[in-house]
Amino acid sequence: PARRVEKIQPDSGADSSQVSTVGSDDVELTILSGGRTSDRRRAEIAISGMTCTACVANVEQNLPKVRGILKVAVALIAEKASVEYDMTQISGHEIAEAVDTIGYKGSLIED
Repeated sequence: PARRVEKIQPDSGADSSQVSTVGSDDVELTILSGGRTSDRRRAEIAISGMTCTACVANVEQNLPKVRGILKVAVALIAEKASVEYDMTQISGHEIAEAVDTIGYKGSLIED
């Protein structure tokens, strides 16, 4: 597949400078200004036990506090979350376990 290069603001663990992202649809290699790299992946996590928008806010606010999780988008009706993460710091299965620790049942759909 074609490679793409884009400028993005750093998510977590980076300073305020720009970072460069090079990658395919499956894996992006992010090069931080300090020369560090991280392999970014996206996992789909099924989440049961959410009943309202406060539950969504709880997951979206607390899951990114886990080391290696960069971005979280929760769909209440679909009962799942799309999670962008650094695969050198955490796995899809560990993300599902992290969902369990904040009070819901998480299971890995796709990594």
